[in-house]
Amino acid sequence: MSNKTSSQRTYTPIANYLTIFRMVIIIPVLLLALINTYLVYKTGYPPFDKSIFILIHTLILLFFVAGMVTDYFDGHLARKRNEVSSFGKIFDPIADKLITNITLLYLVAMNFLPIWAFGLLLFRDVLVGGLRTYLASQKVDVSADIFGKLKTLVLSIGIIITLILMFLPAYISNLNTEWFKLYVSSVVIYVGIGLGLISGFIYFWKARKYLSPKITK
Repeated sequence: MSNKTSSQRTYTPIANYLTIFRMVIIIPVLLLALINTYLVYKTGYPPFDKSIFILIHTLILLFFVAGMVTDYFDGHLARKRNEVSSFGKIFDPIADKLITNITLLYLVAMNFLPIWAFGLLLFRDVLVGGLRTYLASQKVDVSADIFGKLKTLVLSIGIIITLILMFLPAYISNLNTEWFKLYVSSVVIYVGIGLGLISGFIYFWKARKYLSPKITK
């Protein structure tokens, strides 16, 4: 009986392991992004040694895809198995934001995304995250709308598409232009940012009644 109770107490949901996996792969993604950024700033884009650049870039792409796939499955498993935990609620969005923002910064460093686009998305996430934390402290739950869910999906797909298209200028010199790199290759990311701004506005609008100062007599 005691053994059974002990095993139940030490059981860790599978979803938590997937979240931990995403947090671990953040480290190699960051290191690989820094290496490729150094190569490009040293010799230009595409760098002199294409083979190393392509290898590192491929690993970044694979790590990001793995992170997004596990992000889907850890949430799906947690809900399906009724194993939603405090650990998952806290660290799942942290892992998601870190790997997404590191990859977006990598795109900025490679000149495939303008810094203002990243800054706009980061500003939105900070405001919404701060509001969500405040509402949680007030024990108020404002559920995310369809635009918020679409933003996450479209942004992830956009990053993957841009990472794939980044291979092309390394082999097709005609595509190594600012127009292709900053706008054509990242068009889906811009859609994701737009959805993020819409969802942020809707979230603030739904939460506005909880932001009014309480007047005590």
